[in-house]
Amino acid sequence: MMAPALTRGPVDVEPRRREHPVPCPGHGHLAGSAREYLCAHSTCNGLRPSEEVVVDIRWGVAPLERQYRDDVAPRLAGDVKGGFMLEPEYQFFVGVDWGSATHVVCVLDRERRRIAERSVPHTGLALNDLADELMTLAPSEPGRIAVAIEVPRGAVVETLLEHGIHVFSLNPKQLDRFRDRHTVAGAKDDRRDAFVLADSLRTDRPAFRRVQPDHPRVVELRELSRVEDDLGEELRRLSNRLREQLHRFFPQPLTLCPAADDPWFWALLDRAPTPAHAQRLSAKTVAAVLKVYRVRRFTVATIREALQTAALHVVPGTVEAARPLALHSGHRQQVADTVLNRR
Repeated sequence: MMAPALTRGPVDVEPRRREHPVPCPGHGHLAGSAREYLCAHSTCNGLRPSEEVVVDIRWGVAPLERQYRDDVAPRLAGDVKGGFMLEPEYQFFVGVDWGSATHVVCVLDRERRRIAERSVPHTGLALNDLADELMTLAPSEPGRIAVAIEVPRGAVVETLLEHGIHVFSLNPKQLDRFRDRHTVAGAKDDRRDAFVLADSLRTDRPAFRRVQPDHPRVVELRELSRVEDDLGEELRRLSNRLREQLHRFFPQPLTLCPAADDPWFWALLDRAPTPAHAQRLSAKTVAAVLKVYRVRRFTVATIREALQTAALHVVPGTVEAARPLALHSGHRQQVADTVLNRR
């Protein structure tokens, strides 16, 4: 009698456990199914995870991380061919260290050789001469010249863009990191910064942002917004100065307007600039101010009571010294009217 043939594969010594698996504690039915599944992260009862469990891993392209929150992601100019973005081949790289009166310019070629370096005054004639000089490097193809600068707008940028030269901007914090490649000294050096800008654009162009000319309406809106911000800052500065002066000798009006930034408040101070004038302030004068500025949250009696409370005791000469500086409201009113008209 022949022995039974051996079968390949593991011997199932516990068929009942395989047919009736015990769920892992804390896990129940799978959503939408009456079957119980085992915990994939447990080996309790000597069981392994069910083969029906499938892990779906989605593969994709990681998003491009931006260097700074206030910058947009770097964009590469060029033509699309075969699904890839091709960058233009630049022959010359120019670094411009921007200054309020003078700019330092450094020109490098593709082999990192220093072609030119000089200072350029911030005048229309000098900037046009700079653009013409750069154009001589590539007379027929100004797009072969790449300029790196920290500011993304202004006369320098607009002059270069008008001549067809490609301009790239860089966040000043990123420039600090690039500067560490060349030196560990912390002293400011305009010539070195211009060289670092040009060399970094040559080696790390994706870190820069290509500057494109804006629509004239966008430029106008941006400039008007900047003027409005400057006027608002000037108004806050004048109001803070007035409040500090009133704290010195006449704090009673600040109970009506703690910020000292309302036009009706300035008009009231013109009629009662000192505690002595406030004692003689008539109800008719206060009512006229409230009517002109349409103030309804205060009554005449409330304002007179606040202004005619006991004054601070100050040494002689304090009121006379602080009054001309603090209570001249002409400039404040002019700034406030300009801000309101722009809004």
